[in-house]
Amino acid sequence: MRFRDRPLAPSSLDREIYLARPALEEALLRPLKQGRNVLLLGNAGSGKTTLMRRAAEELEAEGEQVTWVNGALAESAEDLLMMVNAALEDRGSSSIGSKEPETGNRLLRLTQALAEHQRAVIMVDGLTEPEIGFELFGRVRDELWMAGHAWLVSARPKDSAALRRPPAEAFWATAVEIPPLNQNEAHDLLRRGLSEEEWKRLKEIPLGGYPRLLIREVEGALEHGHGAREALVSDLVELANALGRSEGIALSELVNLGRPVSAHDPELLERLGWSRPYVQRIFSHLETAGLVRSIPEARGQRTGRPRKLYEPNPLAAE
Repeated sequence: MRFRDRPLAPSSLDREIYLARPALEEALLRPLKQGRNVLLLGNAGSGKTTLMRRAAEELEAEGEQVTWVNGALAESAEDLLMMVNAALEDRGSSSIGSKEPETGNRLLRLTQALAEHQRAVIMVDGLTEPEIGFELFGRVRDELWMAGHAWLVSARPKDSAALRRPPAEAFWATAVEIPPLNQNEAHDLLRRGLSEEEWKRLKEIPLGGYPRLLIREVEGALEHGHGAREALVSDLVELANALGRSEGIALSELVNLGRPVSAHDPELLERLGWSRPYVQRIFSHLETAGLVRSIPEARGQRTGRPRKLYEPNPLAAE
């Protein structure tokens, strides 16, 4: 198997297994080439970073300056702007950006410093703190426009409400959401990354889904046989149902979400229709029984005790 458990890079090796999605790429590139801003939305494993790297490669081939920032590292809007200014300086576009004016609000000063750099397409990957985005693209929206750069910012749909709340919503020329691969696209992707022997060993071709989850499903099928993951999930849910109806429902929704979640997660609470304290109690039952395991949430800007993120414990069904 030639796939890797990471976003693809613009290298000759990765280019061979990259699945082009022309309509999606064009939806990003057209406004960026016009100097307009794009919000890219995608669930975990949907290919946001890979798609952004492909867009960066295309823009740079046409002579555009592209600057890349890891938004997950920012702890505040000021922090993010400092990272962007530093990245622009590293491109050699200016030496002025780090010299902040001595008057005015610091966030505003950092925003105005962007105008001192040569025009670029600024790509912010993985902005995980929504309020940072609102503070930046809402509070100093007009100043960002005046700075003259185009922005491509990626986020998960569940984190995007603040980025699309007025006045931040007007900053984006368009919001592009990455859809799951359809059956034909899944087929094409797998043909690129599997050997002939591996391809023949697949009893069934997955119908589609997000790239990372699709690849992991195929890895499991090749290693343990088709349906092994489904059997494992079914066993876990059966064990949870033995604890109680609510425990079975909660574990099923956790599996369907496909990512670690806390009892505060809005999407989980909406799916279950339960109160946060009740969800917390049910997950505590599941954790005590060993059917889920917990990891601490990254603290980010939030103070206080870290929340627990819960995920299914596959060892419980073995």
